[in-house]
Amino acid sequence: MKELLEKGDDQEVKTLGDTEAKWLVRIITGAPQSTGRSDPDKVGISEWAPALYCGGTSPAKGLEVIHKTLEMKARGQRFAETLPQLKVWTPGAFAFQLPDPWTACKGTEVGPPAPFNVQPPRGKRHVSAQLELQPKENEQDGDKDEPVKYMLSFLGGIYPFRTTFGS
Repeated sequence: MKELLEKGDDQEVKTLGDTEAKWLVRIITGAPQSTGRSDPDKVGISEWAPALYCGGTSPAKGLEVIHKTLEMKARGQRFAETLPQLKVWTPGAFAFQLPDPWTACKGTEVGPPAPFNVQPPRGKRHVSAQLELQPKENEQDGDKDEPVKYMLSFLGGIYPFRTTFGS
């Protein structure tokens, strides 16, 4: 990615920060943290799994970044001389034009990624929420007028939101 940005055509985009600001594409390498614990919440984050997040109305720029990176590596013979087939999976219809050479996957070719197999777009921890139905306090008394109560719990990376949740 560094080489692509250095040698790329876009003179305004030379760093990973620029890719996010100008292209709305955030790239995360998924490298282990210096402490060696990249999955403190035990949600299944994979070390060294790269993730690419795209903003805006279309992920086309992100797909272009992947294609150009692979193309550059193939030219430098860092792997096979021919590019692999590039395919995109989506649960519904595409709301954007796929850039060349990308093609759409058939529903049976691949499934969606598990939600926690890649790093979150910011920081290292996901925020998880759990909603539970609370049992009625007077259920044995047959009090049908008692309101239904739920408990909503937030877990994981909530420290940045500590002022919102109170002390």
